[in-house]
Amino acid sequence: MTMNTISLTRLLRQVQQVLELNFLQTIWVEGEIAGMSSSNGHIYLELVEKEENYGKIAAKARATIWKNIHYGWNGNPTFRLNEILQEGNNIRVKAKVNFHEIYGLSLNIQDIDPSFTLGDLALERIKTIEALRNENLLKTNKALPLPAAIQRIAIISSASAEGYQDFINHLSQNIFGYAFNTTLFASRVQGNYSITDMSQQLDEIARSSYKFDCVVIIRGGGSKLDLLAFDDLELARKVATCPLPVLSGIGHDSDVSAVDLVAHQHLKTPTAVADFILLQNQYFENSLDQAAKEIKNWTEKITAANNRHINMLYQNLRLSSQSILNNRQSRISGLAAKLQTATPYLLKAYQRNLEEANHQLQLLKPEAILQRGYSLTTLNGKALTKEALQQIGATLETYTTFGVIISTIVKGKEHE
Repeated sequence: MTMNTISLTRLLRQVQQVLELNFLQTIWVEGEIAGMSSSNGHIYLELVEKEENYGKIAAKARATIWKNIHYGWNGNPTFRLNEILQEGNNIRVKAKVNFHEIYGLSLNIQDIDPSFTLGDLALERIKTIEALRNENLLKTNKALPLPAAIQRIAIISSASAEGYQDFINHLSQNIFGYAFNTTLFASRVQGNYSITDMSQQLDEIARSSYKFDCVVIIRGGGSKLDLLAFDDLELARKVATCPLPVLSGIGHDSDVSAVDLVAHQHLKTPTAVADFILLQNQYFENSLDQAAKEIKNWTEKITAANNRHINMLYQNLRLSSQSILNNRQSRISGLAAKLQTATPYLLKAYQRNLEEANHQLQLLKPEAILQRGYSLTTLNGKALTKEALQQIGATLETYTTFGVIISTIVKGKEHE
C-alpha cells in the first residue's frame, strides 16, 4: 500500500499559507506575560493562557514588539510600558499572526490596550500626572521653604474623620511639650463634592497664608474609589501652587495620588504627618541646643583667650615696670655716686673761684691801686668831670699812697 507523504518544509509552508489566508488583518489577543527579554531595542515576550481552575498552561506563543513600533508610543502618556510589561500581568495586544518554517508561530504586536492592564482609573491618573509634569508643577510646592519650627497649622479634613482626631491627639499629647495652633478648614474628603470643598478651602487658606506655617491635608484612609478626589487635576494644581508648604496624609499605603506627588511632603497616615511635624520641631530644638552649646564653647574659648592675653599683658607690664624702675634706680644710684664723687671737686673749684674773685676784688680796692703808684683826684669829694675843671680857683684833693696833695685850679681849658 502506497502512503502519500510530503516534506516537512512543504507542510509548514501550507500551514503558513492557511494562516496568512485566515488572518489577513491584525487581531486583538489576550494573554499573560510569562517571560520577557530585550535586545537591540526589540522586546520579546512569552504569552501564555492558563486553565482557570488549575493554573496549568493551556496555550503558549511568542510575541515581539519591534523597536520602531514601541518607540512610536513615547508620545502617548498612557503607554507606561514599564508598568504594563511586567511578568504576571495580563495584557491585551493588537497583533499580526506570523508563522515561520523554522521559528514557528509568533505574534508581531502593533498596539497595546493600557486600560486592560491598568484599568480606566489608573489611566486617568497617569494623564493627570503627565499634565502636571508638562506644566512643571510636580516640584513647585516642594521648592517652598519649610519653616524651621512649625506651630501654626491649617488643616483640611472632615471634622468627624478619625484621621483628624488622631492627628490632633498625636500633636497635643507629644512628649516634648510642644504647643501648636491648629485651625480646621472643614471639608468633605470623599464623594462628589469633596473636590469643590477642598479647592475652596485651599483658596481661603491662600488668602490668609500669612497666618500659617503650613497646610495639612488628611483623611482616615479608604478604598481606591474613596480616594479618587486626590487624583483630580484641578485639585492637584491648587495644591502645587499653594503659597504654603502642603503636607499630605491621606491614609493609603499602596498608591501615591496626584496630590501626594505635588505636595511638599507626603506621608501615609495623619499620625505620620504629626510625627513629621514633631520631628521637624525636635530637629529645630536640637539645632538651638547645639547652637547654644557652640556659643557657650566659643564664649568660654574667647574668655579664656582674653584672660590669657590680659595675663600676658599684666606680666609684660609688671616686667616692663620693674625693668624701668630698675633702670631708673640704677641711674639715680649712678648719679648719686657721681654727685658724691663730684661734690668735693665742685666745692674746691668754687672755693678757688671765690678766692680768685676775692683776690681780684682786693686788687681793685683804691688802696691797692694807690699802692701801685696811681693817684685819685676829687673836687669837693666827688670825682672830677670836664665841667669841674672849668671852675677857676676850685680846690682839688689828690690822694696818693703817701698822703693828700691840695691844689687849686688856676686856668681852665678854655683859657688855653
